[in-house]
Amino acid sequence: MSQNRTRVAIKGLDDLVGKTRRLQTAASEIETRIEKALADAICVEAVERCPVDTGRLRSRIEVREHEEEGGAACGIWPDSAGGERDYSWAVVFGTHDQRPNSFLQDSGSSVAHQPQAELAADLRPVIAKAVS
Repeated sequence: MSQNRTRVAIKGLDDLVGKTRRLQTAASEIETRIEKALADAICVEAVERCPVDTGRLRSRIEVREHEEEGGAACGIWPDSAGGERDYSWAVVFGTHDQRPNSFLQDSGSSVAHQPQAELAADLRPVIAKAVS
């Protein structure tokens, strides 16, 4: 028995594969930019909501980017010099004589419900480049 083989050539397949790869790269970039923009917005809101006594807790609220996993997060980060005791947990979760203050969580909820028109405008060039 002989086997018949047929070759099929699809015009534009290489172009389609290239555009798909560019779109995947752009989607990853968009995801990273959205995460960073949301983390920035949450930090701005958290600084405004943060209870202030000396201002040290407020000064430690910042966005940090995750190099290994990618993305970013807003948080209350320990003093990098290591000289100050971390009391952020006591503010957020409360103590025996202080009620919990969920200002960081409340900030995240608030930002999640805001329109993201500025973010969309920022991402238009990235999307346009990906689909061109």
